[in-house]
Amino acid sequence: MLGNRGFTLIELLVTMAVLGIISAMAAPAMSNLIAQQELNKSVRDLAATLSQARSQAALLRRNITVNLNSTAINTSTTFNWAPTGKSIYNSTILSTVVFLPNGKVQTANDTNPNTSLKICETTYTGARAKIIVISFMGSLTQTEGTC
Repeated sequence: MLGNRGFTLIELLVTMAVLGIISAMAAPAMSNLIAQQELNKSVRDLAATLSQARSQAALLRRNITVNLNSTAINTSTTFNWAPTGKSIYNSTILSTVVFLPNGKVQTANDTNPNTSLKICETTYTGARAKIIVISFMGSLTQTEGTC
């Protein structure tokens, strides 16, 4: 006659311990992944807001203002953007970007033809940043950076 088939208590405890160790190793990697995805989402949202403002300026033939770090309601001539999650907008100098009807960009400091906007993710060690560069003609490029 065959004995009872199944697992002993010792086998179950060893399996649970191995699963616990593997889960503990995966948790930090998962939190870094979530932080990176929040940073990417903030950058995508900002790029979409800037592109939409540039299009609206050309379509309506009027200046369109983008307020950075603002959660106010958008109007026909003003768009607002704020970072999502634990991302932060890293600039105290530049709070607005204005798109002109001819597609060009106007900022508070017009001495530099390119405007850089830095978004940081600082929830873990080795803080990452993404930089969106707006050219004088309104085109956007993204680069990696540090905070």
